[in-house]
This record gives sequence, C-alpha cells and structure tokens, in this order.
Amino acid sequence: MNKLFFISALIFLTNFIVFTQTPTTTPKTIISGVVNGKATDLPKPTYPEFAKSQKIKGKVEVRVTIDEQGNVISAKAISGPAELRKPSEKAALASKFSPTIIQGEPYKVTGVIIYNFQPKEQPVSNEEKLKFMGMGVFLVVAKIMPMSEWETLPEKELENETILKETLMPLTKITPQTNKEEQIQILNQVAAKLEKVLTGNEAWQYQLGKEFGGLMIEIQKVRSNHSINFDETIIKSKLLNMKELLAVSPSDLPANLYNKFNEITKLSDAANLNSDENKAKFLQLIGEILDIVSPN
Repeated sequence: MNKLFFISALIFLTNFIVFTQTPTTTPKTIISGVVNGKATDLPKPTYPEFAKSQKIKGKVEVRVTIDEQGNVISAKAISGPAELRKPSEKAALASKFSPTIIQGEPYKVTGVIIYNFQPKEQPVSNEEKLKFMGMGVFLVVAKIMPMSEWETLPEKELENETILKETLMPLTKITPQTNKEEQIQILNQVAAKLEKVLTGNEAWQYQLGKEFGGLMIEIQKVRSNHSINFDETIIKSKLLNMKELLAVSPSDLPANLYNKFNEITKLSDAANLNSDENKAKFLQLIGEILDIVSPN
C-alpha cells in the first residue's frame, strides 16, 4: 500500500511540475525580401584589387538573418561572382537595422542585401587615345636618337597589347649597346609590319604621326647644323600631307589637337616659312601639339 501510494504521489508531482512550468518561447521570424532600404547602417563592401584589375563586376545577393536587436547574425552569399562574395558577406555582417517590433513582440527577420560592384571607368589619357600616332612619331624620330640616350622598352609594357605584341616585341631588343645600323634595321622592320597590320583610324593616326615625326627631324637637323633656316621644300611637303590626312580625320580626334594640326598645316601656304614670324609660329605649334599628345 505504502509503495503504491508513493508511486502515485510521485506521478502526480511529476505531472504537476510539467504542467506548471513556463513554456519556452521561440522568437518569431518574418521572411522579407530585399532589406537594403531598411538598414540604419549599410557599409559598402571592399572591392578586391584583383577583381578590379580583372574587371570582375556584377550583383551579389546575400541572405541575412537579423536578430531582435537589429544585428545581422548570419550572412550567406547566394548569387554573384565568387571573387566578390566574401567581401559582401563581411559587409552584411557589419550592417545594422532597426529592431522589428509587432504588437509589442520582437521579431527576427530574414531577407536579402544586394551589393552592386561596378569599377569606376578610368579616364583614358591622350597618350593612350593617340598611341598609334605616337608610334608613327617614334619610329621616325628614333632613327636619329643617340644610342647613349636610348631607353630600352621593357617587355611588360607590351603585356596589354594583343595583336601588336608580336609586331612591337623586336623593339625590346634595342639597348644603348646596340649598334646604330642594327637599331635602324629593327625600327624599319617594325614600321613595315605596322604598315601591314594597322587599318582604319589606327592607320590614319600612324600616318599622321609619321608626317609629324618628319617635321621634328627637320627641326633637329637645323639644330645639329647650327643653321637658322629650315628646308622649306621638305617641311611644306610634310605639311601638305598632313593637310590631306586632316581632311579625312576620324571623329574621335580631340578637337584641340585637330585645331592645332589645322593651324600648323596652313603654314604650307606661307610665302616665306623661314621668316622670323613664321618660324616662331611653327615652333610654337610644334610644342603645343606635343603638349596635347604627350603632356608628360
């Protein structure tokens, strides 16, 4: 009897304890969509330098869970380029939101934070826009350059070239120790190959560069010979060739450069190019064109 009573009492007491315990409450959760606009603090993710250099861009979606205090307690990228997911998750975890309270009760929220990675477009310098003109000038002027002043072209400078890499690679073999005959031979070989591979606006730039380079050589001749007069026949011939090229200039030629070239070609009509006024104007325009094409 006593044993049965004890067992019954124990069962009753156990049931009493179970039914009188306060039930454990689980925080309620709201499933939301994009939550960017609900953030009180939304740090921008770091844009990895490697991704920028490789022009990796696009949208990354990060699934987040926001606790009752507005803190992000979990973040998992669910779409987007692999290289951009980790920095997006890190930024998401640092984000802050206002607590979600409904009828006095706190709620967790799950949603998506979206990050857009778009590298800033770097402005293209005139040297880059006009590099084929620069090639034309260089391959003409380099023939009279003293080898003691020669700067060897590093192969890494050609890394971004695709079609022209093989054509220009022989230039990397010229050093200050290269003899003049070999230097000129390499320059002529490269020039001949460029004439064949360049087309359209690139070929137009190259031809204009060659004519301009010819003007610079004539200037150098005057200086080397300590002369006071230019060879008008050669210079006017170069100016007339440039005038013909300008008549079919591409639309993307910088306007200020076109104006300077147009101005200098008008000197082809000068009765006396070697007058003090015309010589001064000619040299001034040469300098101004160089400043536009290669300001550095």
